[in-house]
Amino acid sequence: MQDSLDLKGGASIDDSSLLADLRARLDEATSEKIRVMSQILELRVETEALLKSLRGRLDEVSLELESCRRGHQMHALQLETRIGELDAQLCAAQARSAELEAHLSALEAASAEQDAQVSASEARPAELEAQLSASEARSAELQSALEDLGPKINGLQEASSRLDELCSRISSYRSVDG
Repeated sequence: MQDSLDLKGGASIDDSSLLADLRARLDEATSEKIRVMSQILELRVETEALLKSLRGRLDEVSLELESCRRGHQMHALQLETRIGELDAQLCAAQARSAELEAHLSALEAASAEQDAQVSASEARPAELEAQLSASEARSAELQSALEDLGPKINGLQEASSRLDELCSRISSYRSVDG
């Protein structure tokens, strides 16, 4: 039995070698198709593995980011607490400074009063000398109080500067969170 193939030109081919050649080409094309499909499947498997790896890394990065956010929030809370403490210390220092200034004013008034008494009572030299000694003692106290007040005022100024710096840092942290 002979195979026949009708071509477009109307001619028929009864040649089995041509049929075998066509079958060989078809087998070759089928083999090439299978090879390409295998490569596609391999690429798909590799792509899925890569996607799985990337999803895992994305999850890790998300966890790290969340951890950083929590750490930042905790740090900001600690800074706010510390600022509150420093603010309370500053208020206490300012109150103490006002108290010392009032004490200084009282000492100055007492010293002025004693000076007036000294000039009014020149007839009583012994009493005046006693008052002068007391006045000098008070003056020494006043001088000592003034000397003690200087470092405290400097300390208050430094605390105020540190507080301003901390407020600035918190503002920058808040702007980063926002």
